Amino acid sequence: MSPLIWVGLLIYGLSVALWLWVLAKVDLSVAYPFVGVSFLITMAFGAFLLDENVTLPRMIGTLLIASGCVLVGKSA
Repeated sequence: MSPLIWVGLLIYGLSVALWLWVLAKVDLSVAYPFVGVSFLITMAFGAFLLDENVTLPRMIGTLLIASGCVLVGKSA
């Protein structure tokens, strides 16, 4: 019954509602690659909030994912 678990469940529920709203507005083939943006957010939170070590290969991989998201967005 931890409050943090309830907050996590609330955030998850909001993300599901947001995802369904996005899918109602755009094609799945355009929306789904943007799930890769979560890699950017996760790396940023890990580095800044959890003081995780961000190595060069991890940074390059994350930037490749981000550039793929941009390319897909431009093709829409």
